[in-house]
Amino acid sequence: MHNTSDRLLQWLYTDIRHRIDYHDTITVLVGTAEKPFTVHREALCAKSRFFAAACSSRWTEGKEKVVRLSEQKAESFQEYVHWVYNHEIDLEPLPEQMSASPNTTELDKGRRRVRCQYLELYLLADKLRDTKLANRVMDLLVDVCCVRGLLLPSVVLITRAYEQTAPGSRLRSLLVDLWVACRRSGNLEGSVTGLPRDFVNDLVMKLLPATPRTPKAAIERGKRKYQEIEVDAA
Repeated sequence: MHNTSDRLLQWLYTDIRHRIDYHDTITVLVGTAEKPFTVHREALCAKSRFFAAACSSRWTEGKEKVVRLSEQKAESFQEYVHWVYNHEIDLEPLPEQMSASPNTTELDKGRRRVRCQYLELYLLADKLRDTKLANRVMDLLVDVCCVRGLLLPSVVLITRAYEQTAPGSRLRSLLVDLWVACRRSGNLEGSVTGLPRDFVNDLVMKLLPATPRTPKAAIERGKRKYQEIEVDAA
């Protein structure tokens, strides 16, 4: 029994590169410049329901072994490849010394940079229907937006998120809650000018008197609200 357990554990923790077919690869062309990435098909399909469908014989992409992601960023897909093979997120975290720094300007600058990286990776995970990665990145996104006070979502960030997600998206819900929480705490400046119409509509619905508010503490505690139900690709 002991030997059986050892063999099972060894199999479970064997790196994916020892189980995939090295000869079966596909090319992913990312961004408007169509930067090419050559990745093992089985590795991608094990993580992403999008690739599992795209690589099926029913799709043209499956026959040509070329998939195009024109609206995504090459840097984010590079991070996704790391996730596929290493099962970990390799994005820059917010430095601990920065989160404890009394310099609010430098802190917010660092938070905005990290937040943009997390946002792009989340959008990619959402596009690729990789719910496990999306949920992990969402936790990081909530943390960086709430550490040492709320960080108001920018017009550019909100526009990008609403362009790339569908109504009912967990990311949309988080952005609306952050905006409302900033408004309640007095951190909100300016107006809704330039914001996507769908965001303004979601904001109005959230601000209706009968709608419960979502303060900062609730955003941090309620991470599950912004997560998808995880579904395996295979």
